[in-house]
Amino acid sequence: KEVENRIKNLPPEWRDIETPVGKAVGPVEVCEVNHHAYVDAMNDSFIASLRPQVFVVQVWNARHLNLNVMQSMLSQGLYTGKREIFLTHIHEITRSYLGEASINRLTGTGGHVVIKVAAGGKQYKVILLTTDDESFRIKSVHGPYICR
Repeated sequence: KEVENRIKNLPPEWRDIETPVGKAVGPVEVCEVNHHAYVDAMNDSFIASLRPQVFVVQVWNARHLNLNVMQSMLSQGLYTGKREIFLTHIHEITRSYLGEASINRLTGTGGHVVIKVAAGGKQYKVILLTTDDESFRIKSVHGPYICR
């Protein structure tokens, strides 16, 4: 509620910074999600302008990864094509809030996220490393994703 009140008090041109930024940036391969995918971030115009194949959400709070934001990131109405969402963490309360059907649409839900770009820059992989200890063991490897 506090964030909503602050946004309402901003001049109109500052209420939506993502739309002009998205238009200026244009298409990307990977998007590190704005404001932890919180309710005030990742508007549809921004997502449609960037059209990433991979979203990375840095999560440390149970309120991160808002369901509406997740649905927008996965929406084929904003742009077509496969896209995947990786979370650095997921709280049990968030898991409960999102529901199993939504959780199953996420690609990775916990770990350090490493983007490994192949020589020449034409493809990349997403590697999740364990956060259980300091070993940085590989939990999973995703890709290769072909750069567009």
